[in-house]
Amino acid sequence: MAQTMKIKISFLLLFFSFNTHAFDTLTEDDYLSDIPIVLSASRLSQPESEASTTITVITRDMIDRSTAENIPDLLRLVPGFQVGYYDGNIPVVTYHGMTDQYSRRIQVLIDGRSLYIPIWGGVPWASLPITMDEIERIEVTRGPNASTYGSNSFLAVISIKTYNAYDTQGNYLRVINGNNKHHQTLYRIGTQTENAEYRITLAHRGDEGLEGVSDSNDENLLKLRLDYTFENNSQLSYQTGVNSKVFTEHGNDTSPTHEFDTVTSYHHIKWENTLNTNSSLSLQYYNNKYDLNNMVLSSPITGDDIDLTIGGVVYTFNEAFALLSLPPLDPFTVPIGFSSYSERHDFEFNYYYSPNDFLRTIAGASLREDIVKSESLFNTSEEFKTNIYRAFGHIEWKINKKFILNSGLMVEDNEIYDTSYSPRLALTHKITEQQSVRFSVSTATRAPSTAEESIEIVYYPELHISGIGICDPLFAVLALTCEPGTDDTLAYPGIISPGNLDYEKIVSTEIGYYGAFFKNKIDMNAKFFHDEISDLIVDISNGEFDNAPGEINVTGIEYALKYKPNAQFNLYFNYTKIDLEDNLDRTLIAYEDFSDAAPSDSYSLTLFSQFDKLLSGSIEYINVGTMRWVDNRIPIDELNILNLKLTYKIKLRKSTLKTSFVFKNLSGKINDYGEFGTIPDSLSGKTALIDIELLNF
Repeated sequence: MAQTMKIKISFLLLFFSFNTHAFDTLTEDDYLSDIPIVLSASRLSQPESEASTTITVITRDMIDRSTAENIPDLLRLVPGFQVGYYDGNIPVVTYHGMTDQYSRRIQVLIDGRSLYIPIWGGVPWASLPITMDEIERIEVTRGPNASTYGSNSFLAVISIKTYNAYDTQGNYLRVINGNNKHHQTLYRIGTQTENAEYRITLAHRGDEGLEGVSDSNDENLLKLRLDYTFENNSQLSYQTGVNSKVFTEHGNDTSPTHEFDTVTSYHHIKWENTLNTNSSLSLQYYNNKYDLNNMVLSSPITGDDIDLTIGGVVYTFNEAFALLSLPPLDPFTVPIGFSSYSERHDFEFNYYYSPNDFLRTIAGASLREDIVKSESLFNTSEEFKTNIYRAFGHIEWKINKKFILNSGLMVEDNEIYDTSYSPRLALTHKITEQQSVRFSVSTATRAPSTAEESIEIVYYPELHISGIGICDPLFAVLALTCEPGTDDTLAYPGIISPGNLDYEKIVSTEIGYYGAFFKNKIDMNAKFFHDEISDLIVDISNGEFDNAPGEINVTGIEYALKYKPNAQFNLYFNYTKIDLEDNLDRTLIAYEDFSDAAPSDSYSLTLFSQFDKLLSGSIEYINVGTMRWVDNRIPIDELNILNLKLTYKIKLRKSTLKTSFVFKNLSGKINDYGEFGTIPDSLSGKTALIDIELLNF
């Protein structure tokens, strides 16, 4: 297998490198591109060489050239990230491992709007209200950034910037089809008036999921964006959208195959005003809603499956009934799964001020209300409301031409937990204008999700013997007490959290290097990092959570290399090495070892070549070492993923037609999560897609 992979990759490398200079018409000026400017490190625009933390920038060109159809697949190409598909159709994304299906330790923002779901924590990766075509760029902060974005910006922050409506005028149509009933249709229209621009997007997509598993999904999306410019050049943007998705969940011994659905919606309004050359002001408000319906009746349960205690001795119901000369319990079902509703309101204020060329500052505050409701999860119909008050600031001080000091602080007052403080301090030494070394220390916290803090699952089975309620006087010998007003309904506690949880905490130390060489033809960044994570919230007993004593130490190196000899050939190489040391104290709490919850080595290689004015191609090879997702007991094997894309682009009068042929998993079937590790055929197999885009028709 490994030898076959080497032959395939060698052939493709030869093919791409042979065409490197097939369309070489550039002048020297084309090589003099500037160092990328980033915003997400501190909310201040900074050259990547001066940023206070390590950032990966995914540009529009990189998105177009990749084989990714969604953001999780795109993140496979970022150093330190791992991606899997839980149940075959639910993406899971993490940085440096240590996660289950909910990815609670990563913050994701779209145009400054957080997507974090307070009920479970984490991000709804499977139903993000965004399409790939509207993304202008993605900035990935590889490391904690709570000083900028607050609690839950724990391991990494993914900041997605979408296009202004002005940049997406005209008609756009995209159709994707492939094997396994893979399909997507998207239509977008952009128009404008004297001071305003609009964009409306409609999309439908779906597929049949993994081979041999019932895990299809079907999704519909509607979005609107309005951008308005006032006479004083201040700008107002309004975005709204709704995403409705239906999943099929593969059955098991306790749950039959069934469908469940999610509805994600949002409103986001932002006003920005440049007061003068030294100061600006922005205000934003957003409202997120996430509605999940995943209730289903269990597979039939018998009296041999549940226990009854008599005289201090534990029997199954049917064993106890036999001793009492009673017939066996009638088979029954109970509702399982859960439905939930989450809502977030957030109002934020930012003020930027630069008194001189050496000092820049930004400060702000926000008010947030999280609302959560789930009778199936919390055994109550009441809402859980949490108010969070935040204040933050960042200062960039250019001490001299060689040294830059960045410092930031976030203070959060959470009604449920103590006030948290998340500082960052970074000192950058500019060796030259193209090279810098950075030393930084930062801390971050992660607040427990509502489920971790307050989960209380209670089952209410309706039990009968020969059709008669189990609390009927005929069965008084059992001495059972049913729910008030019934003679057949018992309360069975399932999962009950002990509560009184504390924040998770991380202290991250980083030494980073940035360098650009040969007129920016070569661009590289590297970092050595050490993270100490304490008070980790762990599952101590099938859904019951507590803070684990002790800590986890994560040490490693990452580097990313870009080689762009000309516009016709690009090479990207990323490598990560992680040493995860589990020092949690298990004398008080019993739970699983985390030492294999991240791959020790992973790397990716991406090549792009413009063969001529019409034809281009890209190849991606991704290797991820063996690791174990926290909610799986069996580690997944080493992953080898090989993808290929060929694109043909032509002009049709005023329109542009682009046709791409995408081939995924050419290296063979993969299992990137392990949930279906006992079903040999339930692997992600080779995929072939045709992707047609028509612009301005």
